[in-house]
Amino acid sequence: MGQYLAIGITNAIVVNKEEGLRRVENQKSFRNALNQRYNPTGLYDCVAQGKYVVFTLKEDILLEEWTSVLETFYKLRYPNWTDDGNVLKALKETNDPQLWFSEKHEPMRTSGHLYGEEREYYYQKDYRRDYIRYYEKGWCWDIPATMHSVNLSVDGKAYMECFGYGVIDFFERLIKDKLQGFRLKDAFNIHFTL
Repeated sequence: MGQYLAIGITNAIVVNKEEGLRRVENQKSFRNALNQRYNPTGLYDCVAQGKYVVFTLKEDILLEEWTSVLETFYKLRYPNWTDDGNVLKALKETNDPQLWFSEKHEPMRTSGHLYGEEREYYYQKDYRRDYIRYYEKGWCWDIPATMHSVNLSVDGKAYMECFGYGVIDFFERLIKDKLQGFRLKDAFNIHFTL
């Protein structure tokens, strides 16, 4: 089955705490497993919200790097990119990370989706499923997580049968290498849309 290949930035990760703690011996080892998997470089704030553990990109990092990392990425991805659609202008005027990822941010919803011959870029919300493989006392469990992203590029249909995750990991590492000066490089992901 064909899906679209997306390059995005993971802005939030949601894990069901109750589901995870049923499988993990204690809360401390559960949080350690989450941090090792999703927050090894300290990009995310981690808070418990009811029955969920939620990781969100740190606001100070977003304010410092978001528009610069987007501009750098768009110029790498689309050689003829300009801010004609005013994506960065809309972000800079808002200057509120909470709104940058919100459905209520109308300037981004209208300016972020440009399609055309030489001008094709995106700024749209997406989510995907992931699992933390947790090992303890000879047992292995998969703890489900939901990854929320902002897709910066969505390309033609790709057939999963044609790609291995090693290739996707390779592409992610190449992007991160090109964005060496930014802490947000560690939030980039490549995934297949749902």
